[in-house]
Amino acid sequence: MMGWALAKLQDTVMMSATPDVTPAEREAFRRAFTRFTDGAKEGKVGPSEVQEVQRKVTAAVADGKVTPEEIGGLTEALAKAAP
Repeated sequence: MMGWALAKLQDTVMMSATPDVTPAEREAFRRAFTRFTDGAKEGKVGPSEVQEVQRKVTAAVADGKVTPEEIGGLTEALAKAAP
């Protein structure tokens, strides 16, 4: 169930990314999100980290778009939660 919910978060970010989000920024986000999701499934990422990422994603997509700065911030938060 958690994997599905996290995949939906990732999809929401990717669909909301503005055209000026580069392919490299998208790929960095995807890689960081995969590490984060794998860590969550393995119990290496705790519930508080998952909730924090959910909060940040919700804030980033609140206006219907994710800018390069926002996707960079999300990527950084994911990397910090699951190095």
